[in-house]
Amino acid sequence: MSGKGKTIVQNITEIFEKDDLDIPITIFKVPKSLNQANPEAYEPKLVGLGAIHHLRPKLQHMQMYKVMEAKKIHKGFQGIAFSDLIEILKDLVVSSVRASYNMYLEMADDVLTYIMALDGLFLFDILCCYGIEKQHLLSSKILNQMVGSNGKRLTQETILREAMMLENQIPILVLRTILIIESPEFEMFSEYLPKILVGFCQYVSPFDLMTDYYPPYKTLNHAHLLDLLYHLIIVPNDSLGNNIEQHNT
Repeated sequence: MSGKGKTIVQNITEIFEKDDLDIPITIFKVPKSLNQANPEAYEPKLVGLGAIHHLRPKLQHMQMYKVMEAKKIHKGFQGIAFSDLIEILKDLVVSSVRASYNMYLEMADDVLTYIMALDGLFLFDILCCYGIEKQHLLSSKILNQMVGSNGKRLTQETILREAMMLENQIPILVLRTILIIESPEFEMFSEYLPKILVGFCQYVSPFDLMTDYYPPYKTLNHAHLLDLLYHLIIVPNDSLGNNIEQHNT
């Protein structure tokens, strides 16, 4: 058996042996029929996030930019070494990340963990810049120094749009775990992250969202940004029923 074949067998065996994979598939490779009809809507042209597009040669021109922004965020926490983050993250989430994709990821756990760590930190950088008002960042010493005194806008419209593409999604579980590992502030993942996630969805959405009093725990239980945005847009069944009843009367 070739080295690649052995790796596939080993990874599948590990998946079967783990007991924590009650995780729905939430990140899908878009069918070719849809992609070919409208590639601009489904395939990133500037930045690849996650296991599907991170290693694509055509997107490598953005790699150093991602690395430098992720490094800035990591250093801002002033906590553990990046290598330690990788090791802890691999133990905690790599099997869950694999289970989130509708395709077998033909990459070693170390590679997948590096992708999630780098892209997760880079995405958190974007979220901080667009998902929360500057004055709210002042209450966190860590977030305040990360964004800087000018509230620096780090991304352009294209990156914002591509961050919401289905194939580019980073599991919220990864973001939450990174913050739990990196930050000494409990509020970082229990309070700030839910606000930032909902605020970012509100920023990029062309629709009015149900963001008032959205429970933080519910925000963190969603699979990824696109899943959260979808549920913020949907009208609750009871409201829909009331509207229909009022219309009929």
